Amino acid sequence: MAMAGAAVTELEVCGLCLAIHDDPQSVAWDHLWSKGFGFVGHKRIRDTDVVIWRGSYDPWDWYRDLSAVTVVSPAIGRVHDGFLSGVESRYDEVEAALGRRVVIGGHSLGAAEAADHAGLRIAAGKPVEHVYLYGCPRPGMQKLADVLAPVPITSRKNLSDPVTRVPWDIPLFDPYVHVRPQIPMAVQPPASDTDFFREHHCELYFAGVKALASQSPGK
Repeated sequence: MAMAGAAVTELEVCGLCLAIHDDPQSVAWDHLWSKGFGFVGHKRIRDTDVVIWRGSYDPWDWYRDLSAVTVVSPAIGRVHDGFLSGVESRYDEVEAALGRRVVIGGHSLGAAEAADHAGLRIAAGKPVEHVYLYGCPRPGMQKLADVLAPVPITSRKNLSDPVTRVPWDIPLFDPYVHVRPQIPMAVQPPASDTDFFREHHCELYFAGVKALASQSPGK
């Protein structure tokens, strides 16, 4: 019997999150779905299929970020429509490329999509080995968190990253929640960066994960 390959590391996943946002063509993806909603890459690392959802990049992404209407998914409950729409537009073609060992990750908008994608897989009886979320907004309400309860999830928040506090709650509905308590990071942006989102940038999350990996090789 063939031995399973070494587990995919968080540094590998976070590196792919950075690459798909800054320079998608720098990675030899097995698949890269880049047209329309839901920009997502798939790369097989050893014996694991890694799915990476891209964070906000263009006006369509920002439109979906601001689409704060909620919708009810029979599988994962009431969720943010803008986040779910990207996943649903890609779900069938992404799933067709995957095997039994699947890791899912994303940054920002992509993190919320990663959570939705993982939830849909679990609700369909498909396994997810690990989910990595960086600067994740609150993607849905309690049912999504409940569906994902059995899944190992690493969700990181850098400093006071403002994206992790949205979307705002909508009266008459249950509050939005994070699918897992966020793990704090403290990677300072350059002093010259006065952008409101300066603590949210993916390169800071990558720098933080890289520092952690240097302290604990193989993680």
